[in-house]
Amino acid sequence: MLSYRKDNMIEQGRCFAPHHAIVIINKAKLSYIELCFGCINFSTSKDIRLTDIEQETWEKLYALFKSKGITYEMYRE
Repeated sequence: MLSYRKDNMIEQGRCFAPHHAIVIINKAKLSYIELCFGCINFSTSKDIRLTDIEQETWEKLYALFKSKGITYEMYRE
């Protein structure tokens, strides 16, 4: 089973080469969530307190990116 916690990234030796991101701009402040669908890991800007993404959420994000034609480095079928 894959781990979906960003703090497990190094100890599991996954690839973490994020090719996708969600960017949030609010009142001239930029925040982001970088996503790597290759190893199912992520990183965030310091102001986002996100430590875990559930498998169902990963699947929904994957489907959203694919539905918008964003397929670069999308490994699963």
